[in-house]
Amino acid sequence: MPGSPPPDGARTLRLQVPNERAALEATRLRLLEFLQGDGLPDRVIYRLELVLEEVLMNRLWHSGAPAGVGHTDLQLQVQPDGLVLRFEDDGPAFDPTLARHPGLPTSLDDATPGGLGLLLTRQAVSAWCYERVQDRNCLTLELVRS
Repeated sequence: MPGSPPPDGARTLRLQVPNERAALEATRLRLLEFLQGDGLPDRVIYRLELVLEEVLMNRLWHSGAPAGVGHTDLQLQVQPDGLVLRFEDDGPAFDPTLARHPGLPTSLDDATPGGLGLLLTRQAVSAWCYERVQDRNCLTLELVRS
């Protein structure tokens, strides 16, 4: 939970991710490097990568800031039972936990690119929490180890 001390045995990585598309791959690789040796199942790594891309790209596309201006503070905490990701940014207030997702298309003809990122994120995590703290968006996501 936000604001609570980390459990015993937790390891934490903190990064400032520039508001630019090129930063996504470097951030992904840095997280994977940090997680080496933790024995996480491939499905957990996949969900981590999915969530990372969706959250950071939403920030990039919807923050209103020009590319290269601003950053997202990212914290990854490895706990005995899973991972906790915390994203903080100074973009416009946006609570993704309240956002409605578009209906799923019924055919390929009805499908359009985009718009399902929050739904994918919601399905990839075991818990998520949004707070607006001192004009900052604070999104905390939990992924279980199994």
